[in-house]
Amino acid sequence: MEPTIEHLTKAAAIVGELDQKELTGKGHCREVVSVRQALMWVAHRELGLSTVEIGKFLHREHTTVLYGVRCVQKRIYTNSEETLRLIEKITHGMHLLAKGGTLPPVGRLPPPVRA
Repeated sequence: MEPTIEHLTKAAAIVGELDQKELTGKGHCREVVSVRQALMWVAHRELGLSTVEIGKFLHREHTTVLYGVRCVQKRIYTNSEETLRLIEKITHGMHLLAKGGTLPPVGRLPPPVRA
């Protein structure tokens, strides 16, 4: 089964130790924003969703999604270890969920298999 934004949102919530409603809510605390922006980047880059589609799902304007994607991209270019690990864990979790698996508690995610 192909991963969906629902798989992605669930994985992001588990990895970020958040409730899924926090990712679509109005929260602006750093932890929520960081995970939400990583979710936006993965949805855009890995799932190929448009900023409009992502915005509708997250209850955001497409320009907010574009800003989030660009923020993550900038952090990737500067080799932010925290951002790279977060994206890797969220992406890995999304693929596990799409295959019908479950995610263990945070910190116990098995490492992604390198191709």
